[in-house]
Amino acid sequence: MENQNDFKLEALDEMENNLQRLIGLLSTIDERHKESPFVDELFRIFHNIKGNVQVAGFSQLSNLTHSFESLILKLKEGKINFTETFKDTLYSFYYLMFDFGQDWRVDPNIVFCDKVLLENVKQLMMDQETVSNSKYSILIVDDEELIVELIRNRVKEFCECDIKTASNGKDALQLCLENKFHLILTDFKMPQMDGDDFILNLRNKSNHNKQTPVVMITAYRPKLNISKKHWDNVLFMDKPFNFEKLKYYVKISLYMFEKAKFI
Repeated sequence: MENQNDFKLEALDEMENNLQRLIGLLSTIDERHKESPFVDELFRIFHNIKGNVQVAGFSQLSNLTHSFESLILKLKEGKINFTETFKDTLYSFYYLMFDFGQDWRVDPNIVFCDKVLLENVKQLMMDQETVSNSKYSILIVDDEELIVELIRNRVKEFCECDIKTASNGKDALQLCLENKFHLILTDFKMPQMDGDDFILNLRNKSNHNKQTPVVMITAYRPKLNISKKHWDNVLFMDKPFNFEKLKYYVKISLYMFEKAKFI
């Protein structure tokens, strides 16, 4: 038993060396995350960790690391994107594994609990694959340029899409005459044409987007006539908003699009 524990200690030492490589890699990430060498190094680190803990008999650690290997392979194949959520999940892996190694040295009978992190990995894969398997066309309408850029950058993190923008409802309608969109994200209070008039014209005038889902993003609470059918397939999201809420509304709207088979 003593020899076996010594072997496990050596495996944990090697695991921690690889974890230090991981944390060093994560601390220097910039645009390089788009390049193959970064992903290859990430995969090597996880593959080394899995091999060491598997041979030492840490089956749960091995299973968890294998799940991350699968996640990284999808990243390498371009099926998912490297987002802040992805990065945070890698940090969570580092802390969970490192803490277990330290705790096991004190109590070899300690139970490794990886259920939450495994669920995070599964959710990360599902969240991204839901919207990244197809390329969508999205229109963002807002008179505040900073808001447009914020929404554009955030949506690009989890959705493979082409994005067009407009600063008011009038320009947005022209784009809707020329393009078919899978989703429209729009402000309500805008110059020249507000959200109410924009939706009314969008639904009643001849264009490619009479049934396209719309998410109205606004801090203003308009009075709506719910009997008017032009509000069908329109969702409202409050300003200010967070990333998770934006992702949710984009996902559910694209799901509405696919379910209704508008194309």
